Amino acid sequence: MGRVIVIMVIMVLMFNTAWSQPEANVADIDRVTYELYMDASWKELISVGEEAVEQGIDYYYLRMRIGIAAYELEDYSKAIRHFRKALDFNSADDTAMEYLYFSYIFYGRDMEARKVAQGFSPSLKDKLSYERSVIRSFSLNAAGSFLQDTDIIDDYSPDVDPAIDGFQSVTRNFTFFGGSLEHDAGNLVKINHTLGYLSKSYLSYIQEGAEPYFEPDAGLSQFQYYLSGSILTGNNRYIIPAIHYLNVRIPY
Repeated sequence: MGRVIVIMVIMVLMFNTAWSQPEANVADIDRVTYELYMDASWKELISVGEEAVEQGIDYYYLRMRIGIAAYELEDYSKAIRHFRKALDFNSADDTAMEYLYFSYIFYGRDMEARKVAQGFSPSLKDKLSYERSVIRSFSLNAAGSFLQDTDIIDDYSPDVDPAIDGFQSVTRNFTFFGGSLEHDAGNLVKINHTLGYLSKSYLSYIQEGAEPYFEPDAGLSQFQYYLSGSILTGNNRYIIPAIHYLNVRIPY
């Protein structure tokens, strides 16, 4: 009977040791990563934290500390991964949401940042003064030029070997007008419109088959419309369709 009691006590002690060991590891990791966080030892924190995750130790504060360390080192790809995991533990945490939002912004993934912002609490929106605008950007531009030295046109007399085919042109003037508009179409779609119109007059000399063609006041007009979209289909996955219409008129 005594031997049975001894064996049972040993088994209980072994069970308690096996049960408490992960808790001790978690406590050690929590203490070490907190100290590294307070010391701003970002590289060491990431090394210790990611090794702990590989060993199966994973919780909200650990992911936040690793994420903040990566954020401070401007490794936004890694920061995004850990902040997303932190939000799996606590989806309503404003701190993780804010860090994730700015990680996407600084990483150049603004559509995913806007998707994150849709989950902002009212207090976080007030803190960041966040207001979603459908219009992302709008611009108009114009340009023009003209030939000041008209003698180039008036005294134009090409000295070209009649056996050589080719062409030469001298621009008299041109004007260009353009504009672009970029806007959202829902939370996951971005659309860009670009318009452009070009008008040009020029002197043209063409030689083909020993037959010259000279037009002192040739002209052309060009209209183009470019439509492109960006559709967010998943984490850093996009579909980007585009259409480009170009109409060029060159009267003879």
